[in-house]
Amino acid sequence: MAVKNHQPLIPEALLEKMRHYKYDETRSGRKPKITSNSTYVTNDNHSQLKMMFTVVRKYVSNSDVLFHKLRGINNDQLKQILDVMQAYRSQPEKAIRYLGTRFGVELKMRPREDSVNLSALKKLPHPPLYGSTVEEAMVPELRVQNMKQCTTERTRVAFPKLHKVAGDTIKGMLHRFGYERNLTFLLPKPFLSSCTYPWNLYPGTNYPPSKTKSFDILTYHTVYDSKKFGEIMPKDTVYLAILREPFSHFKSVWHFYGLSSEFGIMSKGTEGITTFLQDPERYDTKFYVENKSCRGKIQPVSLTRNPLSVDLGLPLELATIYRQNDSEKNKVADMFIQKIESEFPLVMIMEHFDESLVLFKRLMCWSHKDIIYKRRNSGKYLYKRDDVPEYLREVHKQWSHVDYALYEHFYKVFRDKLQEGGQDLAEEIEHFKKIQLRVSYFCDQLSHGACDVGHRLVIEASKWDKEFHVDKDFCLRFERELKCEYVIAAERQARVEHWPVHYNKYKDTFIENESRATIQKNCLFCERTQYGMCLSVDYLNYLAADGIISKEKLRELRTRYYPKSYNLHCKAK
Repeated sequence: MAVKNHQPLIPEALLEKMRHYKYDETRSGRKPKITSNSTYVTNDNHSQLKMMFTVVRKYVSNSDVLFHKLRGINNDQLKQILDVMQAYRSQPEKAIRYLGTRFGVELKMRPREDSVNLSALKKLPHPPLYGSTVEEAMVPELRVQNMKQCTTERTRVAFPKLHKVAGDTIKGMLHRFGYERNLTFLLPKPFLSSCTYPWNLYPGTNYPPSKTKSFDILTYHTVYDSKKFGEIMPKDTVYLAILREPFSHFKSVWHFYGLSSEFGIMSKGTEGITTFLQDPERYDTKFYVENKSCRGKIQPVSLTRNPLSVDLGLPLELATIYRQNDSEKNKVADMFIQKIESEFPLVMIMEHFDESLVLFKRLMCWSHKDIIYKRRNSGKYLYKRDDVPEYLREVHKQWSHVDYALYEHFYKVFRDKLQEGGQDLAEEIEHFKKIQLRVSYFCDQLSHGACDVGHRLVIEASKWDKEFHVDKDFCLRFERELKCEYVIAAERQARVEHWPVHYNKYKDTFIENESRATIQKNCLFCERTQYGMCLSVDYLNYLAADGIISKEKLRELRTRYYPKSYNLHCKAK
């Protein structure tokens, strides 16, 4: 397909312009005084203020009168202002009116033809509260080079969950690990599990902060921001990412989010993809930076333009590089690869999931039992294996250039790690695959009431791991739905942090069944636990594990109401 010569979406000099915002002193001869020893605004907020000044200058002709007012604010006032700016980030005129009212100054909006396009505010690299310029967002944090090899089990993990890359499968595994050790999760706004996406890591607003301890695990959808993650997670946190072959990922996103309808393409399946790739600029024209409801399927910020990289923190200005020359595109890709490589000690490859998990096990000093997984949210559709002409694949490769460069680089890094592991690693991978099959089969049979598999599966010791066993209780945790994982993690945190729990009408309902009555008496989020999010026997196990009910009461209730959980129905036969 012939490629038209369009004006580049991003000027060639972009990378030269990527530097810290410098205040323009020519307008008034002075600039806001923000220094490292300021008594008003701390160092941590410099970049936030700079981003706000950048935005204001774009839309206001007399911005200096506002800057003079801003010099005297304290950190609490700054946070309030930035929160409002965040809320109005797609409505700059409202944001400017708010600032004028807030500080009692008359701000003059630039004429529309003299200002940048209003949609430019939506394309800021990060919302104002995060305060990152393009340059700052691309600066590598040197985490990997400072990591030491583990000698004991590591328990802190930050896994920015990307879309359609087996993220739910990993989230389930991490939740089980954290549950068994009573670790603290960063949970999005209660029962709105997409509320930390895309740039919504605001304590109190989008997730409940922990007052008593630091977070151990972050594993929900959010756009990765190295600075913000570093503020939230402890220094010994291990950062984990996963990538997928970009064209396969594109098809999965296309199916899951119904992009034919989203883009107004009448054809479905492979025909719709073919139509799109003949002119992608016509169809995919915007980023989805808003998340107003936190409910349901929250679309990725970028549907087709480097979506993996954008969710890993690639600034949006650098994601729109389709028409750039190869030199500029490669420069952006190389910078971003360097950043991710310096911050993530392991980037998993979805197509080699088991191999990736064994590498993760070694990185964390975990056991094979810890990395056993249940596949979740794996899409099936008729055109999954269909292909498109090679020239259209090449169009997609240019359209999503950074994703391809990122995947190809880390696929090579992944292969090198396997090579370095030698025969010993290869044998361990095969050993783990057998464990995964045995445990999956055992738990599946137990869930269907089978008696011929026994009540306990023993996995013999190996040179890589000690002996361990799995039983019905493990299988309940193994198969626990993600919504139940959230409920239990939220209840644990609520009990420790003394969250205010609203009065629940279910508490007044009389239930004759003692098992259900026990759950009703002790649950905090009863509307979640009583109506299907958690299996009753699994929830009772949690109550006993945390000492909320006794082990004796648990055994009594399970024997009476859930005999299959002890395989008692098999003994009757």
